[in-house]
Amino acid sequence: MPFKRALFITTAILATLVISFTPVRLLADDTVVVKKESAPNTAAEAQNTPAKDSAKRTPVYDMEKMVVTPTRGAPQSILTVPQSVARIDSSTISSTVYTNANDVVQTVPGVNFAPSSGSGDSSNRNSDYWNSGFSIRGLGAQRALVLTDGVRQSGQGVGYGGGNLSLYDLSSVERIEVLKGPGSVLYGTDSFGGVIEVFTHQPQERDAFGINGRLRSSFDGSRNIASQSGYADVGDKKWGIVVGGAYDEAHLPTLPDDKIAEGGSYTKQSGNVNFVYRPTDDSELKILANVSEARDIKIFDSSSPGLGNFYFKIPFYQRSMFGTEYTQRNVSKYIESWKVGIYRQELKRQFIHATPDFFVGSPPFTDTVITQDTVRTTEFQPQIVFDFAPHTVTVGGDIGYDTTYLPETSDKTGYKLKADANQLREGFYAQDRWQLNEKNILILGGRYDNFDLTDNLTSGDRNTDGASGSVGFTHLFNPSTSVYTTLATGFRSPDLDERYQNTNIKFFNQSVTVQGNPNLTPERSYSIDLGAKKESSFGDFELSGYYNQISDFISTREISRVNIGGGLVNVTQQRQNIGTVDIYGFEAGWKTSRKGPWRNYLNLARSWTDKSQYLALVGLQTNFGLGYQFTGIHPFTKVTPQLNGRFVTKSTDTVYNVKFPAYATADLQLALEWKSFQDTRTQFIFGVKNVFDTQYEAPFYAQPQPGRGLFAALQADF
Repeated sequence: MPFKRALFITTAILATLVISFTPVRLLADDTVVVKKESAPNTAAEAQNTPAKDSAKRTPVYDMEKMVVTPTRGAPQSILTVPQSVARIDSSTISSTVYTNANDVVQTVPGVNFAPSSGSGDSSNRNSDYWNSGFSIRGLGAQRALVLTDGVRQSGQGVGYGGGNLSLYDLSSVERIEVLKGPGSVLYGTDSFGGVIEVFTHQPQERDAFGINGRLRSSFDGSRNIASQSGYADVGDKKWGIVVGGAYDEAHLPTLPDDKIAEGGSYTKQSGNVNFVYRPTDDSELKILANVSEARDIKIFDSSSPGLGNFYFKIPFYQRSMFGTEYTQRNVSKYIESWKVGIYRQELKRQFIHATPDFFVGSPPFTDTVITQDTVRTTEFQPQIVFDFAPHTVTVGGDIGYDTTYLPETSDKTGYKLKADANQLREGFYAQDRWQLNEKNILILGGRYDNFDLTDNLTSGDRNTDGASGSVGFTHLFNPSTSVYTTLATGFRSPDLDERYQNTNIKFFNQSVTVQGNPNLTPERSYSIDLGAKKESSFGDFELSGYYNQISDFISTREISRVNIGGGLVNVTQQRQNIGTVDIYGFEAGWKTSRKGPWRNYLNLARSWTDKSQYLALVGLQTNFGLGYQFTGIHPFTKVTPQLNGRFVTKSTDTVYNVKFPAYATADLQLALEWKSFQDTRTQFIFGVKNVFDTQYEAPFYAQPQPGRGLFAALQADF
């Protein structure tokens, strides 16, 4: 076994052993430990948590710089997390007009456009204005995980690739956290590249009955979307409920030079309810429900006389979730909290795609295929947090049951089942946050996952298991400066699509069949992260570098190409383990605090790989923003001009040999804010997207991005 792999496996084993057998010791006199009263999930909850009196106080961190994704619940300062992590608050999201959450997260260094599903087959390279997809450090689809309030989106792990960020109603989002680098130790499979966690608004805890909320209406003339949304938060100290909803109507986007977009229209409606009951100060019962439904999604339509119909539409796409959680805090001297949650999710979608079949004759026969997909997931999540000072140990599990039913009807081949399978997922994790002293923190983690997959079509059963482990270390030079490093190894089980689904797509004179492979070996990741963070009055800085080696990497290989005459070609591709892929790169970022008047940020990122024939990576990406918030300009309380932009150097889709020129694009806006109706804060935002009407194709999509267009939003917070 190579030394590098032996090192990582030894690390994982030692992490688990240390967690299990580290004795409980009293603190040395010079040790300062963060003693938590509870593990709040939101900034509002954290602000209501009383701090203990102590002769020796630990640094007081800004709650706007606290995250919970790296610990699965306990707030931790970004400064002390031994990974690169970003937090995007509701105030930032509402400060401009974003198309959807995909646009929001791509302001984070290292996050880019990526095919929203699939493992690299050519059918997924078309631009999708509805759900562009994303990648983190070059890894997307099945290797980047999406969570909603701590629960993985249904469909991930059973052939739906990465989570769908386009379905979120942004007005319902309290914040988004982006954890970059392998997250397998806490979250299991599908998190090699990182984790994106979306937190919805939770009811505030008030001393007396009250109500607050938001109403918002916006229009994006570049993307040609009109949106209406809002939510209300009602309750008191004992109970609270948040009810929200949104409706979006999108037409074809505006393209430069009066070009006509081939797709991008849809309607979307969504609703969410979060209810909280607090029997005592230390206990909480939550009931949560949300649904998002998109209709008449036009992905592309290239139909033309003589060539037949060629289009792809999604008449119906719906995700829904219902769940309940119970949390008990301050249980005993050594048990800080425990929590149990159970969740039920359902995903339904219908695909219609038509392709001209030149293999039948001329004029071509149009083969229309209708797919009706249903994926259901039930998940149980227990968790307990121990306080063995100076250790905070989190132990928990994710036990899920997935069912997948994918029927398909074709004009040419008739009815068939693409997939009929069920899967039992069992994952158990432990993490020890060890406060060595006031300047050094060691985080040890381990996880075991087991997958039992039953394919009802072939009567085949597959069992896959694997372990993950990590060691992270943070050193605080002072309360505002830290350096960190993390060694991690992760495990990813091949999903249903990669194992069993067979797909046929016709591209005029080519018939491409992509075959699943039931004999795939799970992927294994070995990674190291190094970085430094600095907080100052001038802004927050971060510099990070990473190396990620993935063994048994799964990609699509061409296994046959047959010329059957008349210029017609049959191509067969198959998912295969193609060997080891190395990914390495860096990220650097700076941004000013929103508590001051400046609204500036600058970040850049670049990744490389030694196997570019299997993995395409974007060139150097740079995001920038320049703004200043003026106060006291009557009749407005705040006036904020802002310039936001993005620059990407030339990139090459090395998998399909498609070149993408460098591009730069910028948006210019002005935000006006004033008070009205007592405590109501009203904000009007207007501006121009793609000011210079730049013509570009964002890697790796072969369609033009939206051009210049006016946008505006009117928002009232009460």
